[in-house]
Amino acid sequence: MIMSCHFALEHTHDERTDMLCDPVRSFHCLSKVLNNRLHDELREKMGLGYSTSFGSVQYTLLDGGMAYVCVTAFPDKIDETVNAALTIMHECATSRPVLQSELVKARDPITASETSVLASNSTWLSYCTDLQSTVVPKQLSDVRGVFPHYSSLSCQDLNEAARLCLSPNCVHI
Repeated sequence: MIMSCHFALEHTHDERTDMLCDPVRSFHCLSKVLNNRLHDELREKMGLGYSTSFGSVQYTLLDGGMAYVCVTAFPDKIDETVNAALTIMHECATSRPVLQSELVKARDPITASETSVLASNSTWLSYCTDLQSTVVPKQLSDVRGVFPHYSSLSCQDLNEAARLCLSPNCVHI
């Protein structure tokens, strides 16, 4: 079973880092929180499936992206699984905000992965290519802003991304 939703997020100025804030990065971190929640709730507590994941993909030419939920659900529990997954996403946007412990658990692997990725020449060649592209305009500050952005993320940032993208009127199957 796969559910998806599309979201549009505009760049804003982050007063804490004095940089242009990429809200898709906030949503990327939020997707890690939701991945953990779906696993804990759908698989461990409810026993509705044996494989769950929540992820997001950033659009190349538009501000925003697509989020998706994949669950290997038991055939007789598909409707219950869909409803439970939607409830978990909606609660994140409304009544069960992201906690500091969830933020840290989601953010630390992202920054560790970015550190590893930045050590490779192929990554820097890719960045240089992106910086020269007229189709996908990027600036050096986009590359420099990765660590300051993730380091400065707060629960409030993730909760705002959840409110914008996961409220009941935003998610469609």
